[in-house]
Amino acid sequence: MPVVSSIYDALMSDTIITDELATYKYSSADPETPAVFSLEEAPDDADSPFILIRPVAGERGGSFEDRGYKGGLSVVDVVVYSDKSRSSKKLRDISTSIWDRLHRNRLAGDDDFELACFADFPKYLADPNGFPGYVVSCFVKVRKK
Repeated sequence: MPVVSSIYDALMSDTIITDELATYKYSSADPETPAVFSLEEAPDDADSPFILIRPVAGERGGSFEDRGYKGGLSVVDVVVYSDKSRSSKKLRDISTSIWDRLHRNRLAGDDDFELACFADFPKYLADPNGFPGYVVSCFVKVRKK
């Protein structure tokens, strides 16, 4: 999904965010990279803190037409988690940096589409297993050029 990859690229290009994350090595041949995943769940061997980028299905997305342009709305949650032993202050700082990076930002698209992101301020995400987390919900308008 181009919206997910555009958000991924925006986060990975921001060292304020990536410097605070754990690293992950996908295979023995790969270098370690900041732990940002575009998966529903993080790999079992991932250290924290890490970020999950998850598209949201349902009623909040859709299509629109504006001044002769056709476009659509994608909703993507960017979730940052840590383990139980860590303070949630660091997570608040990371999630606020994510919000600052994405809110009212034009994301890199391809030659055919423009992407504009509007993000909600981070909200604490309750986890039944006790892992602290914050979610930044992103509403991305995708417009055909």
